Amino acid sequence: MEKTEEKKRAFSTIAEKNAAMERILNNIQDKNSFLLLGHTGVDEDCIAALVSMAIMLTKFGKSPVIYMAERIPDQLLYLANICAYNKIPVLHDSAGITGQPDVVCILDTPKLSMLSADEKIRSFFSGALVLEIDHHLQADATTCGQPGYCYVDRASSTCELLAGICYKLNRRTTLLKKYHIEEFLTRNLALCLLTGIIGDTKLGSTLKTNREKFFYRYFTQYFTRILIKSYRKNSGNYTDIEDIFSTVQQFSAEEKEIHQELLAFSHFSKQTGAIFLTEPQSADFLQKHSGQTFVKVIKTVTDFLAERSGKIGVTAYYDSPHAGGKIQYRLRAAPGCTAVDFRKILETFRITDGGGHPGAVGFRLDSGKFSAEQIREFQYQLIRTLDAL
Repeated sequence: MEKTEEKKRAFSTIAEKNAAMERILNNIQDKNSFLLLGHTGVDEDCIAALVSMAIMLTKFGKSPVIYMAERIPDQLLYLANICAYNKIPVLHDSAGITGQPDVVCILDTPKLSMLSADEKIRSFFSGALVLEIDHHLQADATTCGQPGYCYVDRASSTCELLAGICYKLNRRTTLLKKYHIEEFLTRNLALCLLTGIIGDTKLGSTLKTNREKFFYRYFTQYFTRILIKSYRKNSGNYTDIEDIFSTVQQFSAEEKEIHQELLAFSHFSKQTGAIFLTEPQSADFLQKHSGQTFVKVIKTVTDFLAERSGKIGVTAYYDSPHAGGKIQYRLRAAPGCTAVDFRKILETFRITDGGGHPGAVGFRLDSGKFSAEQIREFQYQLIRTLDAL
C-alpha cells in the first residue's frame, strides 16, 4: 500500500463524495475476500461499523472477515450474534486469517498508529486494495486508505456515513436485482447502524450543529421504522433507540466497580468536574483491569462529570509505557451546553496531538517531556481556562 500520511479532510463537493463512494462500490463488486479492521480500544461505533460493513458485503456474495484484538463487550454481544447468524467470522487472533485478502477495509480509525493490527495483518497491505471509511477529522487524523479510496467526511459517527451509503444502495434496484438481493436494509443491518449512531452520540446528546441534529434525526427515524416494521411480538427484539441505548450503556459488575473507584478521585470547581489520575494511580487501574474496559468506563465517567457539574467534564490518565507513554485527556460538555467550543482549548495551549468537536475533544501529552510538577501546573491552568469558558 502506498501510504501518504495525508491529513484527513472532508469532501469539498458532493461530486467528490459520490465519486469516492462509486469507487468503493465498484471494488465491492469486483473483489471477493475482505478483511475488516478497526481501531484499538474498540467502542460502539467501531464495532457496529465493522459488523454493518460485513453484512453489506455478504449481501453481495462476498466473504468478509472481521479482526479485532479485543473481545466484544457483553452489552454488545447481540452484534456478535448477528455475525454468527450471518456466518461472518470475528477473529481475535490473526493466526486464524488464511490467505491474502483482496481488500483491507479500515473503519472508524483516526490514523494508522491507532489501527488494531499486528505485523501479519499489516503485511497484507502491500498486496491488497486498502480502503477507508471514517468520520474523524481532528488535527492529528491522517488517511489510512489508498488515495481515492478514503471515504472520509464530516459526520457524528462512522455508522452515519455507512447509513448514507446504505440508503443510496437501497434505491439502486437494478444493482440489487443483479445480485438477487430481495431485501437490502434488513432488520439486522438497521440495528447495527443504529447502534453506532446512537452509541457515538450518546443518544444524540453530544450533537451541537443543526446539520448533525438533522442527519441524526433523519437516520434514527428511518432505521427505527425498519425495526418496527420487522418486529415480532414476544420476540424480545428492539423496537426503539432508547431500548438499544439502554443496552449499550449497561455496565458489567467489573465496570461498575471501576466507575465507583474513579469517582473517588473526582473534584469539582466552578463549572468543571475533573479526574486527573497520577501515573501510579493509572498503572494501578491498568494492572487490575484490561485497557479496553478501563477506557470504556473513563469515557462514561467523563460524560457523568459533565452532567454532574452542569457544564464540563474532564479526565486524564497515563497510558502504560508499552502503549506509547502518553497522558490521555478527554473533555466533554454536558447535554444542552452549546456555548462551549473545546477546540479553543487546543489553540490556547498549542496542542497539536488531538482534536474533536466543539463539545467533545481528546488530546495527548508526551509524559516523558514533562515533570510531575509541570503536569500539575498544566492541569491547574486547564481547569482555570475551562471555568472561564
